[in-house]
Amino acid sequence: MSRCKRIAAYFAFDGEIDCNYIIDKAWQKSRQVYLPVIQNGSLAFAQYRANSPLATNQFGIPEPVCSAKQLLKPSEMDIVLTPLVAFDDNGNRIGMGAGFYDRSFSFLRYRRRWAHPRLIGLAHEFQRTVKIKASSWDIPLHGAVTDVSSYLFA
Repeated sequence: MSRCKRIAAYFAFDGEIDCNYIIDKAWQKSRQVYLPVIQNGSLAFAQYRANSPLATNQFGIPEPVCSAKQLLKPSEMDIVLTPLVAFDDNGNRIGMGAGFYDRSFSFLRYRRRWAHPRLIGLAHEFQRTVKIKASSWDIPLHGAVTDVSSYLFA
């Protein structure tokens, strides 16, 4: 987190790892924090501050209220903290099934040298599994952090 300026986090939902501690630390280090906003079947990112007005989306998850002009594209983030259901040692992840992160970050599939932003999964250690069969549209993680360890993937 030393050089990144824009960190995308999320509000925990249905047993996901809570990002509030990370959000607070990012603010203390003068980083900009963004939260996902569902827009046309994929994600855009709205800056989140302690006093940001929020509204719940169709899944009951709070999102910052802002104009479309204030939303940033996924490619404008430095680090993206992603929720997940499971992950493996190759960086494959299973999300909640709607495909928002895979669709939103599909451009990473075509980048050979500059893999930006970095996708970091947040999970409980028990969510780590031996092997996940990846589909052609799946976008792998660059790393994962659990309550026990951290993992980097090639």
